Amino acid sequence: MNLDITLIFNLVMGAVSFLGGWLFTRLFSLFDKQEILMKEINDKTFSDFITLRKEMEIEARKHQQEIADLALKVSTTYVTKESFNDYFDRIEAKLDRNFDIIQNHFNRTNKN
Repeated sequence: MNLDITLIFNLVMGAVSFLGGWLFTRLFSLFDKQEILMKEINDKTFSDFITLRKEMEIEARKHQQEIADLALKVSTTYVTKESFNDYFDRIEAKLDRNFDIIQNHFNRTNKN
């Protein structure tokens, strides 16, 4: 009877050891796969970042060129202070004439 108990105990311990070893092997295999996957994701993210950075630099250069072109256009159409004042004086004179016309029209319609 003592021999039967030790045999059963040894069989159970052998099965537990086998399952424990198999479980550890699977876990370490999954950890290795996870590490490889994380490295691939990291590499892809880094390469995507580099690509995006290059695209943003190209866009920034394009916008800088557009701003430079606009600055050149603005500088060629520069208006002096005197011309600016003359221009607005003419606009004010036109507005005054239009206002007088409207005022005269209302005065005539109110008198009738």
